[in-house]
Amino acid sequence: MFPFGRKDKSVSKNPSKLNDYMILQSIIDDGIKSAAEEISGLEKTVDALTNEIGEAKGRIAEAEKKSRALQKRRKSVNDAIIGEKAIVLTDSEMDAIAVRRKENELRTAFISVNGGAKVEVSGDVVIGRSRECDVVISDLLVSRKHAVISRKNDGYWIEDLGSTNGTVLQGKKMQKSSSIKLETPCSISIGSAKILFTFK
Repeated sequence: MFPFGRKDKSVSKNPSKLNDYMILQSIIDDGIKSAAEEISGLEKTVDALTNEIGEAKGRIAEAEKKSRALQKRRKSVNDAIIGEKAIVLTDSEMDAIAVRRKENELRTAFISVNGGAKVEVSGDVVIGRSRECDVVISDLLVSRKHAVISRKNDGYWIEDLGSTNGTVLQGKKMQKSSSIKLETPCSISIGSAKILFTFK
């Protein structure tokens, strides 16, 4: 290719042969053709990127629409949890719940008291005022052996051990000596202590 960017000194201002002009013309034509091919390639790249940007914007719009719908649905579920208004679950939601339940059975769970260190629930974790408990809560409102959180074959359970002042799960008091399966992260109140149950 003709080195257009190079500033060479002229060897001869008047080429002696017509053939030199024709060779130079051929070199310049090759340069023009190469530049045209480069322009064409770049234009195709721009077109492809423009299409990708358009598709990406479309996907963003769809994701934003989905996010708004999910946020609205989450509010409905939250209202149902606190008892304001019951909702009907769709088939796809029921399927997703079943899958999540199965996942929860396999995950490792932890509890922490008042934001303290996490304790893994690998078997039975007895909570109470007695020093014999796995988690000791020094509070006169807490029974000596107040409640137990257990890992079983089908997941994690909390059982009130007939406590005097009761166990509160997600703001609702459990019946004395009752058991409830823990399928999602939740808060448990025993006396003045706040216990957080979470999955890894």
